[in-house]
This record gives sequence, C-alpha cells and structure tokens, in this order.
Amino acid sequence: MSRFLCGPEHIGQVVAWGDAHGPRPVAGAQALARANLESLAARHHLHMVTDWESRVAKKFGGYEDGEEYLRLCEDESLRPCRLSAASIANMCMCLAYQSRDFSGWEDSTAKLLLDRITAAAIETAWPDPKAVEWSYRG
Repeated sequence: MSRFLCGPEHIGQVVAWGDAHGPRPVAGAQALARANLESLAARHHLHMVTDWESRVAKKFGGYEDGEEYLRLCEDESLRPCRLSAASIANMCMCLAYQSRDFSGWEDSTAKLLLDRITAAAIETAWPDPKAVEWSYRG
C-alpha cells in the first residue's frame, strides 16, 4: 500500500550501491523512480489523468513535475554511496513496498533490480550464514 514518494537521495543511494548488480545507474534510477510514481498513481487512482507522472511528483513530493523528480533521482544515483549494505537492504525493502501497487510490478525492471540489489546487500551485510539464526532454538 504505497503512501509516499521515496526521495531522490533514497533511490540514488540504492542504485549507486547496486551499480555492479544491475543496469547502469541512470537506467536503474529511472526504473525505480517511475515504479514509485506509477504505484502512487495506481493507489490513488491518478493513472487515468493526463500527465499523471507530473501530478504524482507534485502532489506527493512537491516537485515541479515528473521530469524534475526523475532528473534528481538520476543525479543522485551518480553520487558515491555512503551507506552500509544493511541500510541498503532495508531501503530496498522500503522502496519495494512503496512501488508495488501497480499491475505490472511483478514483471517490472524495478522489481528485478530491487530483488538483485536486496540479495547482494544481504549477502554483503551477513557474509557468514552461520552468524545469524535460521530457526528458533529455544
């Protein structure tokens, strides 16, 4: 149930960290930003409105239009990532939650990219599977 538009910094840091695990940064940033926009549009029945991307970007993020939001996400994805793999894994889960409300989510580039980055971040954050519990041992 999408409720907010993730900021360009959020998307940029996820894409910058996952650059080695998916599309080039600009393509990845656009895919993730568009999925978040489309999810909000679907959730709030705005996808039938002319220029829905710009309306969503303005209403939920305060951006001038959809192009400004996409450009800022692209710009942020080119900056170095400053966050830990564990933080990136959590941010991926948040972004997936905020982006999954449109009908094409399951087959989208955004979902594929987030799945790959999430898996890589988890493997990086916890490289030794024996270091964490896999089941309750009482």
